[in-house]
Amino acid sequence: MRNVVLHLISCYDLVSYNLLNCKTMTTVSVSPKFQVVIPKEIREALNLFSGQRMEVRLNKGKVEFVPEKTILSYRGRWPGIDSTIVRDADRV
Repeated sequence: MRNVVLHLISCYDLVSYNLLNCKTMTTVSVSPKFQVVIPKEIREALNLFSGQRMEVRLNKGKVEFVPEKTILSYRGRWPGIDSTIVRDADRV
């Protein structure tokens, strides 16, 4: 049986939670229902909440969980961008 490594990736490529500065490595188990509990320190560092949707990816033999971001969270991300839309005359 191959070992499966679970990675939790933030939307900012772990800039907000630097794994190199982690003092302890936490090990979790996969339950009989294939569920995994994310440790509290990591949930808090990545601002995860109950019910949050995650993308699950397989990348080079590793499982990655990437929190989905809402469209609203991108508001104001690119200030100064021209967001005007030129519409056809028959669509106004």
